[in-house]
Amino acid sequence: MFYVPERRGKIDIVEDVFPLHNVVLKYKALGKPARVYLAPQKESVDFSFEKGYVNMNVKEILGHQMVVIEY
Repeated sequence: MFYVPERRGKIDIVEDVFPLHNVVLKYKALGKPARVYLAPQKESVDFSFEKGYVNMNVKEILGHQMVVIEY
């Protein structure tokens, strides 16, 4: 998740969502996944499996994003 909160009184308010681009992720795994995709969009994510890690690049995150790794 990526938000920039603004404190107003005793609460934090989020008005603007700033996108993150080309976020590189590494996930330690026991084996190569069958598929990696974004949820709920079901958009495939290119990945590689090297030395026990799933390596991927999420092109854009707007506030929050789930990455699903299927085996």
